[in-house]
Amino acid sequence: MPVGLRRSDWSWGTERKGTGRKRGLREMKDALPELLIDSTTGETAYALARKARENGLICPAIDLLILACARQHGAGLEAGDAHFAALANLE
Repeated sequence: MPVGLRRSDWSWGTERKGTGRKRGLREMKDALPELLIDSTTGETAYALARKARENGLICPAIDLLILACARQHGAGLEAGDAHFAALANLE
């Protein structure tokens, strides 16, 4: 099952500035599982970074860490970010 929410899933109210965003972030936090990030995650992220770099792709460290964490826990990932799509194509 993919982990993630589309922006349209978040509650962006028209209340006082910032209120809708805070509520949306709370709802997202409640909807998403907490996944452990440990040394194995870091090693996987490092391996992904090397493979990406060998293929001419430079990705933000946070994207590599998110993907490594998802893979480690067998979680799917929904993202509209081009880096994730490019990393998926490196398989």
